[in-house]
Amino acid sequence: MKALNSFAPLLIGAAFAVATWSSAAVGGSLRVAPTSLTFTAPTSAGTLTLRNDGATPISVQMRPFVWSQFDGADELQATRDVVVSPPIATLEPGVDYVVRVVRVVKRPIVGEESYRILIDQLPAVGLGQGNVSLLIRYSVPAFFTAPSAARADVTWSLKSDRNGVRLSAVNQGDRNFRVANLKARLPQGVTRSLRDGLVGYVLGRSEVVWRLPGSLPAPLEGELELMGDSSEGSFDDTVVVGNVR
Repeated sequence: MKALNSFAPLLIGAAFAVATWSSAAVGGSLRVAPTSLTFTAPTSAGTLTLRNDGATPISVQMRPFVWSQFDGADELQATRDVVVSPPIATLEPGVDYVVRVVRVVKRPIVGEESYRILIDQLPAVGLGQGNVSLLIRYSVPAFFTAPSAARADVTWSLKSDRNGVRLSAVNQGDRNFRVANLKARLPQGVTRSLRDGLVGYVLGRSEVVWRLPGSLPAPLEGELELMGDSSEGSFDDTVVVGNVR
């Protein structure tokens, strides 16, 4: 059963109105570090540091999910294989609060296991009428990797139409591949940005499809040069055009 899907890769900011109209806002003041966790077996535990930069206490809830990619999209399922302790906390202003992330399941890691830790700021109790509570959600990737896990091995295919660019990435390796700052070099030698900043992750032994804004000139066929930044450094690869399922 699906628990969650179609989530933002790192930070999802959401505003929830506790009154229809408002002249004041209770700010989202939660910070989390680091922005991702990677453990190589036999290491199975680490920490996240939460901080409340606001002026009043806030409460947060932390939940672990198994992260997979199915039919080109991200999926999250609740899990007991990883625990976050404590699962709920109240953060006082200006104080660092450390929580533990632990893989408790005893089976050996094969390749790489991928999880997301969702950290949700909870609505404040007793807000006065006319206030808005601005809540923050962090989605922190957590990877548990076997020492023998094969490095990422990604192949690409692309299709461009009036609705934008549809880019498929297939990872035949075990380790995840984080993608950012994607650009395509056209046959004429012109470089076109596909997306600045974080694009997303291709998990090990998985396929993901990203729909990117903008368009590329048509007709395009054959191969293009694809460039960007990744968890393994900058890359310059070949993408097949017009071969997306």
